Amino acid sequence: DALLAEQSALDETLASLPGTQTSEDTHTADPAQARRVLEQLDPLLVTDDTAASDLFETNRPLLLATLGTAAMPLGRQMADYDYPGALATLRALIRQLSEN
Repeated sequence: DALLAEQSALDETLASLPGTQTSEDTHTADPAQARRVLEQLDPLLVTDDTAASDLFETNRPLLLATLGTAAMPLGRQMADYDYPGALATLRALIRQLSEN
């Protein structure tokens, strides 16, 4: 838990640094589209399909614009092949979008 808290703090700091986004990385927040992407990720993560990482990377700018640093742990978990952890994070993010 302490490590996750420190990683989240680091993610927030890195995201706020100037020059960390290129013009092609800038995206407008779109909760409906982000939710569709997250819902597409769910069955991929359930079956441990590595295509989940590709889908995440393709949509990273949208997810970061919409979810902010909350999307970073999901990407990190998929990069580490922690699909059960990523699935839990993904479902929490979907709930978060549903509440807003």
